[in-house]
Amino acid sequence: MLKKKFWAFKGHHARLDCIFVYTQSCPESIPSPIGTLPRTVLLLCQKLCELCPSMGCRQNFAFPTIAGAVLLATTVVGQDFPSQELLINPRLSLEGPEQQLVYVYVRYFDDLQLTKTVTRRLPITADNQDYQLEFGHGGMRILVEVPTKQPVRVVLRDDDRKVLDATSDGIGMIELGYGTFPEDDAYQPDRVLLNEQEREFVQKVLERMNQGDTRDLVSSSLVANIEWQTLDAFCQSLQNYLGEMDASSQELDGWLSWQGNLGARVLAGPCQYASGRCLMRLSVIDGLLFDLEVESEAIPEDWFAGPVSSDEYVDSAEELAMRLVGGIRPENVEATRRLFAAQFRQSVTSEDLLELSATLAEKYGSPPQSIRFLASNLDPWKPGQAYRDYRIFHLLQMPEARACISETTIAFSSVGNRIGRGNLATVQITEAWPSAQPEEAASALAFLKAIGGQDNIADLFHEDIVPLLDTTGLKDSMDELFGQVGSIDVEPQLEMWEANQQANRTTAQGQVQFDRGRLTVRLDFSDKQLVGALISGPTLAWQSTQYIAEADRVEAIAAKFWESLLTGRAAEAHQLLAQKFREQFSLEDFASLLKNSDFAEPQSIERFHTDQVLISTRQDRPLAAMVSVYQLVELADGTLQPLRAEFARTDEAWELLNFNSDFQASFAGRQPHPGFEAFLASIQNGNQDQLLELLQPQLAESVQPQVLQAFLSKLRILIDPAFVPEQQRCWHDYRLGTRWEQLTTELKSKSGESIPVLAVFQLNQLASFRIQAEEMGAFVAEVSDWSCFDELVLNAIREWMAGNTQAASQFFSASLQNAELENQLNEIKSTLLVSHGAFQEAWVSSRSVSRESNRVLCWVTLRFERGRVPLRVGLQVDALGGRIDSLAPLEATP
Repeated sequence: MLKKKFWAFKGHHARLDCIFVYTQSCPESIPSPIGTLPRTVLLLCQKLCELCPSMGCRQNFAFPTIAGAVLLATTVVGQDFPSQELLINPRLSLEGPEQQLVYVYVRYFDDLQLTKTVTRRLPITADNQDYQLEFGHGGMRILVEVPTKQPVRVVLRDDDRKVLDATSDGIGMIELGYGTFPEDDAYQPDRVLLNEQEREFVQKVLERMNQGDTRDLVSSSLVANIEWQTLDAFCQSLQNYLGEMDASSQELDGWLSWQGNLGARVLAGPCQYASGRCLMRLSVIDGLLFDLEVESEAIPEDWFAGPVSSDEYVDSAEELAMRLVGGIRPENVEATRRLFAAQFRQSVTSEDLLELSATLAEKYGSPPQSIRFLASNLDPWKPGQAYRDYRIFHLLQMPEARACISETTIAFSSVGNRIGRGNLATVQITEAWPSAQPEEAASALAFLKAIGGQDNIADLFHEDIVPLLDTTGLKDSMDELFGQVGSIDVEPQLEMWEANQQANRTTAQGQVQFDRGRLTVRLDFSDKQLVGALISGPTLAWQSTQYIAEADRVEAIAAKFWESLLTGRAAEAHQLLAQKFREQFSLEDFASLLKNSDFAEPQSIERFHTDQVLISTRQDRPLAAMVSVYQLVELADGTLQPLRAEFARTDEAWELLNFNSDFQASFAGRQPHPGFEAFLASIQNGNQDQLLELLQPQLAESVQPQVLQAFLSKLRILIDPAFVPEQQRCWHDYRLGTRWEQLTTELKSKSGESIPVLAVFQLNQLASFRIQAEEMGAFVAEVSDWSCFDELVLNAIREWMAGNTQAASQFFSASLQNAELENQLNEIKSTLLVSHGAFQEAWVSSRSVSRESNRVLCWVTLRFERGRVPLRVGLQVDALGGRIDSLAPLEATP
């Protein structure tokens, strides 16, 4: 049996007249004169002498007078009486199964009186994280509720010195005592282990999650944080990333239970899957799930791919559209407004709904004759967003053969580690493109059906475009296109197309299902007649506008114009302008323009290159039928300048109507690209040095060699080395004086599957690339040394804490590198410095690598003047290395 011993001292130079002691030989508290103190106490006094700050006491007394503190001791029967000092920096660490939750109760005592009881629910971490305790108390009683059969070790330390430790041998309570506290302290914590009813419910939830069927387990209340549609979607993602649930999870070893908010009971514990372990928290009210949280490093933030069933959301969207188009009565407007989710309802007033309904009825007629669901889609994931927008489209047939599209947005809060629910957020009702522009829609359908099956191509296009076309070349190209994509597999939903109209010009774009896949089609119209068509996909870039009957002739005129202008022969350049252009723009005006341009001085031309000659689809062009010549000039000083000249065809000749040296345009081409050929060779033979030579210098400096080599090694094992790509497609793009090329092709895997490849070059230097192969989603497992990610994270943190937020942002994903990120970093830093003082150092305490999603999570500890702050940093890894895409401070400790 432990005997708690204590003694106290007060007053810096007060004479020590007696000391209260009880030991094995002296079970009672006895005031003892100094001269008769036993040897045990004299030894203690010698210890006190060493601790006393006063030297004078040692000279005047055989032992000192004592002041300023309380000294505690615990002895075991049969042992001598050791001293036990106040703990200066008491800390508690937990060792055991990672992610296991335990309940810790610390009761603090002073003068045998309870000062406070602190209850904390703590996770066991991979780095055995320390938890700060309070110092300066005469005694403490530490109770640790252990819900798992696996051993859990509890260690009490004072700074780095171990004071006490104990290890569990099963489910139960670990108790540690230090200092002085009442032996009859009968404190009993609230129940935290599952009762039988809770065990049965958790087992049922886990079983149904494994089946992906939780519908009757989730509360239908609007205040619940989850819905069965999103929970079942999460269950599918959970199995995708972690595999099947292990049968041992049903044993519920390590599960806890506690009282949550709003009357909910929280049931939490670990769950083992084939490829990892996660921590689940179930919030239960009246036997139904109100919330479920899962902590797992293997599940990415963009796990949500849409609800497993959209029926309820479609029904809500249909009801809202019918009410709006059918005309809302004032007495029904609040019921319509309540269809919007509470968090979005505040921005929708009754007046707004009444006005919208009246406008729709006046414009399109009322009531609608029918409504039909068309499609739904989920917007792409963007880091940092609070919601994922799920868009639902309905077609409403209106009176007089008119049709409207209703686009309803369901905002899902299922992002990051939240499972969430769908919330009706917005609605937009517009006339469908085929209804608003039936001639254009008919022309679009005729063109799509003509691919590979119409001889008289000229009948498809604008009457002013036909004289420009090389109809034979266009027909051959459309036949070749048919061989690649096939015919239209299903009737295209032209109602779903987006149309942008400016004056008499329209650009319409949408998805079309061909025999061999789904492609994006963009059609340009002038005066409701087809001007040009563009069809694109992962490895396809085709456009009709490059088939021009006299391309060589107009190219030569453009080259002569630019050469004359750049070399200072303004009069010759002016003479090549169209007659009407010259009448409005005299030679004097032309010379004045040049004097104030980038070409004021004659230039020396090194190279002159024509990229494309295209029928113009620029919406603000002055004529329906124009030809644009895109060229690139390299000057003697190394400057690359994009050039564009636009021509119209008259009966007599080609007339130059417009020229520009600073513009934005893009167009497709099929010419081989030397840089792309070198890139393909480097990834096929796994030559890292060859690939690095192609990269932009700034990009090459940021490459993590271990990561790039792992990527190339994995890819080389995957692809068929003997396969030679049959074709490549190139998108040229000029943006404000910078030349870009986006090139695509396909490689083959050893199993015969197609692997789309994309590379983007800027000024003939490789700026980025992407290889779409499912197996490459796990290449991070091939990285030989994961500490390279630690170095990247710590470099970013050092720059951040040094105030160099712009330099720190370079370690983040490109999509996050903006002023908003720098403002957020500055704000977080200011908060940390105010709360914890000056920054001292940082280190990576642990790291987790998701082999399935090429994602790395690093737990970093920041040491400040007044405490430590854990930081969770997420990195997304691509072929060139890791980039930070999330950073979140966790709970700080003193």
